[in-house]
Amino acid sequence: TKEDNVLAATPLYHSLAERLVIMPLIIGGTAVLLPRFTPHIWLNCVKEQKVTFTIAVSAQLSQMVELLSSPFVPEIDSLRCLVSSSALLESHVRKELIDKLNCDFHEMYGTSETSTVTNINFKEALHKQRSVGKSFPEADIRILRDNGETASENEIGEIACKSAMICNGYYGLPQLFSEAMTDGYFRTGDLGWVDNEGYLYFSGRKKELIITGGINVYPNDVERCIMEIPKVAECAAFAYPDERLGEVVAVAVVTKPGEDLKKREIQVKCARNLADFQQPHKIFFVDELPKNSMGKLMKTKLVEYVGLHCENN
Repeated sequence: TKEDNVLAATPLYHSLAERLVIMPLIIGGTAVLLPRFTPHIWLNCVKEQKVTFTIAVSAQLSQMVELLSSPFVPEIDSLRCLVSSSALLESHVRKELIDKLNCDFHEMYGTSETSTVTNINFKEALHKQRSVGKSFPEADIRILRDNGETASENEIGEIACKSAMICNGYYGLPQLFSEAMTDGYFRTGDLGWVDNEGYLYFSGRKKELIITGGINVYPNDVERCIMEIPKVAECAAFAYPDERLGEVVAVAVVTKPGEDLKKREIQVKCARNLADFQQPHKIFFVDELPKNSMGKLMKTKLVEYVGLHCENN
């Protein structure tokens, strides 16, 4: 509303910040621009400028969680609504933010081509912690099998979206956009599934799917398991070339400061909680994961990245 102070804390060339600037201009609200992001600067800005609404990328929110436990953090009481965007939040991060920020907390799913398609308010649907929500009335979702058929409930497939906000096409590449459309639905290249209540669950990018020995492995399943190890700060599962199996499961792991994590601890955790075909064949310890300017993980760069920055552990 026109009473909102809306914070834009991402680069202005990105559509997220553009929305956070244009929306208050249209409705007569106030736009607050953050020149650069750190968790301290973000929290102080929210406090001083009495920010009431913002959309933040998940990488920013993840950095804030530990800081929110500090006694020196300013009390945040102005926020009425916070939306997480760009990548799925870890469950423990989401829970901490909901508990400590005391505002409506939303997560959503969408693409550049379709805009936002789903929404969930975790204050109203806390039992759906891993979901990215239900589709808006102006949008519809289908889960498609490889042969183009609609998948059953709880069956993983490619997420396809129809939306009133869908774009007209790719500039100069009409054929490419046409090939991505099926019966008015845009095939996103993302994998997910829908439960019996219509909630969408995101499973990762289709091109990030690991096919080892002809069996599909979803990186999210492996990452979720390893993230339960207290010493792990971040991890990413990805396909690593293999002469015998075509590709195998590999993981890049960032440990928390001061922690000494052994390869054996990861192997034991995975052996106890994952199927045989999901076990990581290669484990790389890295100082950080490769990310773009929005803090989004660049999974397609991981094979090259681990080759340059570390040896197989």
